[in-house]
Amino acid sequence: MPRAKRGTKARARKKKVFKHTEGFFIGRNNKYKRAVETLHRGWVYAFRDRKANKRNFRGLLAFIDIDIPGLRPPVGAIAPAMLTRRAR
Repeated sequence: MPRAKRGTKARARKKKVFKHTEGFFIGRNNKYKRAVETLHRGWVYAFRDRKANKRNFRGLLAFIDIDIPGLRPPVGAIAPAMLTRRAR
């Protein structure tokens, strides 16, 4: 029985990583190890910033007093009525 060489799977895995890192700076888009590190770090930042963006948006909604069903203001947020009174 011939031995199985992992060429196809390894190439497919690398191709998938390089597809995501297209346009990255210098070696971060064509050297596998650096590409994987950069990609994982980017995913961590993206996850963190999605949460931060959601927090900021909720604060904005509380400030302009828009009521969207199912969207609660964050814990400890100032009530919109208090903000409008303070602004006057």
